[in-house]
Amino acid sequence: MKLRASKLKALFVLAAVAIAVLSGCKSSGTTYNPPGGVSSAAALLFVANNSSDTIYASPFTGSPTTLSNGNAVTVPLILSASGTLFAGNCGVGCGGSGTSNVEVYAPPYTGTPTTITNGINGPWAFALNPANGNLFVANCGSCTGVGTDSVTEYAPPYTGAPVATITTAVNAPLSLALDSSGNLFVANCGLPCLGTGTGAVDEYAPPYTGAPTAITNAVNGPTGINLTSTGNLFVVNYGNQTVTQYAPPYTGAPAKTLTSGMNAPVIAALDRSGDLFVANCGSGCTNGTGNGSITEFAPPYTAAPTVTVTNGINAPLSLTLDGAGNLFVGNFAGNTVTVYAPPYSGVPTTVSNGVAGPEDVVVGK
Repeated sequence: MKLRASKLKALFVLAAVAIAVLSGCKSSGTTYNPPGGVSSAAALLFVANNSSDTIYASPFTGSPTTLSNGNAVTVPLILSASGTLFAGNCGVGCGGSGTSNVEVYAPPYTGTPTTITNGINGPWAFALNPANGNLFVANCGSCTGVGTDSVTEYAPPYTGAPVATITTAVNAPLSLALDSSGNLFVANCGLPCLGTGTGAVDEYAPPYTGAPTAITNAVNGPTGINLTSTGNLFVVNYGNQTVTQYAPPYTGAPAKTLTSGMNAPVIAALDRSGDLFVANCGSGCTNGTGNGSITEFAPPYTAAPTVTVTNGINAPLSLTLDGAGNLFVGNFAGNTVTVYAPPYSGVPTTVSNGVAGPEDVVVGK
């Protein structure tokens, strides 16, 4: 999952708030489905940095392969099941260079990427529909100060105009998730992320042309969303430092509210057993303290964290897990990615060569 560096700068410095994303791969906030089809230990680690994207082969301690993004500031990353890499470049709106785009790389990532520009404006988060390969992009114009907010959908080979453009109720969108029926969930952060109001999580049914169902009960500045295989929805609320859990149809009060161990929470990830990992940004985000932490909560999520990871953590804005349960954390302030083996209590492997303000991390095979 991810929150990027420029994201932190644009949202938390300018708005006096700090937030995160995960996408990503978890960035997309989907039910546990190992990014890139990784059902065992990851063989490749992909990192989004300010001026480039880097790829590391296991055990991730050597020199990386570097994909130049023209100093465009990559925010989200996502991998398809076949290993196609999507990189969202924010451009000048995030303190980088050039206009926003999404670059699409096919394995082994050495060729010229396909570039998506139509409808792209400050790409902040991704989701992929496994049924048809369609890519959803959260465009946060509010975050960059350039253009308007929207979610755009693209069909393979991603070279044409968007097949859908969603603007209704879109308000500083920072995280996306899709359920098994293709319903799209958008975390609209609102005022804490340069939008308006306290935000909401909005659910859009295919073909995404109608008004959404709004989830607002106890939602406050949502920066990350995750869905379980049974449809339970987790929302990371940066605005009031909680994580709330909702059962379908999501219209009532939250089934659970997690507050223990929260310290500027920005993003979360679920492992295959349903354990929830929360990235707490700490003082890297303006309403936190210290270097932050990763807190792990086991079902039914009624107790304090089962594990709190602090060794090597420094303003974590992204995290993901591979199929073996290894935890990868992008530390924005530390300029590192730290890798923890279960039960996450030991000294991590630290990846630093080529890492600079990591915005997102994903793993592949």
